[in-house]
Amino acid sequence: MQMYVREPISPSYIPTCEADKAPISCVGSSPGIAKNIYWVVCSQIAYAGSQWFFLWLLARYTGPSGVGAYAFGLAVAAPALMFAGLQLRALQATDTKNQFLSGDYLTLRLLGTFSVLAIFMALSCVTWKTNGAVIFLLGAGKCLEAISDGLHGFLHRMERLDLVSRSVLVKAASMAVLGGLSIWITADVRIACAAVSLSFFLTLIFYDVPLYKRIKAESGNNDPHLALRPSALRNLIWLGLPLGYVQLLVSLGANAPRYFLEKYYGEADLGIFAAMAYLIVVGQTLISAAGQSASPLLARLHTSGDIAAFRALMHRMLWMAVGVGGMGVLVALSAGVFFLTLLYGDRFAVGAPVLPVIMLAATALYVAWLLGFGLTAVREIKSQAYLLTLSTVVSLGASWILIGRYGLVGAGWAMFSGGAVQATGAGVLLHFALRARVLEGQR
Repeated sequence: MQMYVREPISPSYIPTCEADKAPISCVGSSPGIAKNIYWVVCSQIAYAGSQWFFLWLLARYTGPSGVGAYAFGLAVAAPALMFAGLQLRALQATDTKNQFLSGDYLTLRLLGTFSVLAIFMALSCVTWKTNGAVIFLLGAGKCLEAISDGLHGFLHRMERLDLVSRSVLVKAASMAVLGGLSIWITADVRIACAAVSLSFFLTLIFYDVPLYKRIKAESGNNDPHLALRPSALRNLIWLGLPLGYVQLLVSLGANAPRYFLEKYYGEADLGIFAAMAYLIVVGQTLISAAGQSASPLLARLHTSGDIAAFRALMHRMLWMAVGVGGMGVLVALSAGVFFLTLLYGDRFAVGAPVLPVIMLAATALYVAWLLGFGLTAVREIKSQAYLLTLSTVVSLGASWILIGRYGLVGAGWAMFSGGAVQATGAGVLLHFALRARVLEGQR
C-alpha cells in the first residue's frame, strides 16, 4: 500500500474532486436514506442469522462445552477490539470537515488491531492447553473483521451503506458455509473457529480490499491508503478514546456473567447460558432497526422544541420494546423446556428455569437501548459514559456475588441487574434532558 510519511502543517486536505463536498456524485447515485436503512437491516439480520446457525451447529455437534469455549473466546476477544477500534468508522463517516486523511483512519485502525492481535498471541501461549487456541483463532478472525470495518469507514463516508451491507452479506454467507461445513465434518470447535477466521480473511482480501480501492479511485480521492502522521494520529486517538471507552464498557457489561460462569462452573454451563442469551439478538435486531430509523426524527423534534411529539414517539418505541421482551418472557415461562430442546437439544433443556430471567433481562436491555437512541438524539453523550460505567460495575459486582453461589440463575439475575440499572438511569437522564429543553423554550 502507498505510504504517506510527511507531516503537513494541518491534518486537513484539499478536496480533489466533488466527492469531498458531495461524496456520492463521484461514485454513482446514493441509494438514499430509506434504502440504506433497508440494506443495513437486511445485512444485520443475515449476519445475526449466520452467527446463530454457527452456534446452533456447535450446540448440536459439540454440546454445551463447545458452545462454552466459543462464547468464552468471544468474551475475551471482543472488549479489547471494541476499545482499540475507537469507533473510527463512525468518526470517519461524520468527518464532514475533512479534518483527517482517509489514510489516518486506516493507519490507526491497523495499528490498534495488530496491537490487540499481539496480545491475543501472548495470551494463547499462556493458556494454549485449555482454551488458548480458541481465543487466538477467534481473536485473529475478529482482527480481520476489524480491518474490514476500517475499510468500510470510507464507504460509509461516501454514503454507500448498500456496498457495506453487501460485504456483510458476503461475510455472513461465507461464515455459514465454511463454519458449518467444518463443524459438520470435524465436530471440533478449534477447526470451526479457524474456518470462521478464514471466511473473514477471504471476504477481506477478495471483496473488501478491491471494493475499497475501486470506490476510492472513482471518487477521485488521492489520499494515501496509509498515512503515518504522528500529530494527526495523536489527535485522532484523543478524539476516539471516549468512544472506545464506551464500547469497552458495553462489551464488558454484556460479557461479565460469562467470565464468572467459566471461572466457577466451566465451559459446559457457560455454553448453556450463551445459547440462551443469544436469543436476545432476535429482539435486538428489531430494536436497533427501530432506533436507527427514528433517530433523525427524534433529533429534529428536539431541535424544534416539539418535546410532546418527542415523548410520544419515545413512548411508542418503549411499548414496542416491552412488548417484544414480554413475548419472550411468556414463551420462556410456558414452553422453555420444549423451546430449548427443539433449538439446541436435550442437554440444553436444563437451562429452562433460567430462560425467563434472561428474557426479563432482555426486556430491560431493549428499553435501555431505545432510551440510548433518545439520549444521543438530544446530544447527551458524556452522561451515557457515566451511566455505562455504573451499569458495568453493577453487572460485574452482581456476577461476582451471585454466580458463585447460584450458578446459571445467578448469571441471569446479574445480567438483569446491569440492564435494569442502565434502563433506569437512561430514563432519568432523558427525562431531565427533555425538561431542560422545555424550560429553555419557555425563556
